[in-house]
Amino acid sequence: MLIFEIQIMSNCIFCKNTSFINSPFENTVFNNKRFQYITCSKCHLVQVDPLPNEDDLVKMYAMDYYSFKKLQPSSIFDAVLSEIKGLGEYKTVLDFGCGGGRFLVNALDKGYVTTGVDFGDELIGNLKEAYPSANFIEISEFNKQSEKYDVIYVSNVFEHLTNPVEVLNQLYDRLNVNGILVSDGPAENNFTIAGAFRKCMFGIRKFILKKEVNHVPRHITYTNKANQLSFFERSGLKTVSFRLEEAAWPFPSDFKSAVSIKLKMYFVIAKISIFLGRLIPNNGNVFYFIGRKTS
Repeated sequence: MLIFEIQIMSNCIFCKNTSFINSPFENTVFNNKRFQYITCSKCHLVQVDPLPNEDDLVKMYAMDYYSFKKLQPSSIFDAVLSEIKGLGEYKTVLDFGCGGGRFLVNALDKGYVTTGVDFGDELIGNLKEAYPSANFIEISEFNKQSEKYDVIYVSNVFEHLTNPVEVLNQLYDRLNVNGILVSDGPAENNFTIAGAFRKCMFGIRKFILKKEVNHVPRHITYTNKANQLSFFERSGLKTVSFRLEEAAWPFPSDFKSAVSIKLKMYFVIAKISIFLGRLIPNNGNVFYFIGRKTS
């Protein structure tokens, strides 16, 4: 597989390095632009180049990106909320990038004073109407405020940002001393057997068949264990917990949803990868992090 230095338009989002090599992740055409995925030669972060501009982002996240409906509390976040409860007598919770309120409605049910932040007046209006006991702020307004919180929850957000370091530093400043930041999301460049298979297939299409795709480049960064953990620790957070798990995603998670022979093959590969991955140190394509602000 050909790997070579390339000319790029961006600095590394994480470490500001200016030297990159090509990656097996496929180039994509969106909004009449060609986006390529490149690998930082220093910290090995994979990122999109060029970074999406405001016009690109507006088209990526039109209101139909969100399928809003009112949710009821469930047990899906019981483990996370139990872990948070065990770390301190916390009262206030900020859900940054709250989307449709999946986490927030469960935190509210457990007695926390909750605030949700996302962008778009329509989404915020829907959330306020659905959950009048919580507070919701459009992100432009949130950026003007200085209120601090005991717990900040950030789920599947940082990989969508063109400025994740700046946002993390801002959130660090909005934490109370001894408060915690809880985050999870994909670690798409971390090793798994299924991930290695995907990259092999991508590399064949990209370097040999010279193919491009036409998907929306919503994930700006693809991380691994080392650069994802370093990203959090450089903000000043002291790591309380960091772990990796493997999910079937982006392959089918159940056999019924695998509607073609190709998808059924992917389902089997994912299951084998998850089973064998339990024997491989640092294996996983999903991270979970808790960090504490100590001063």
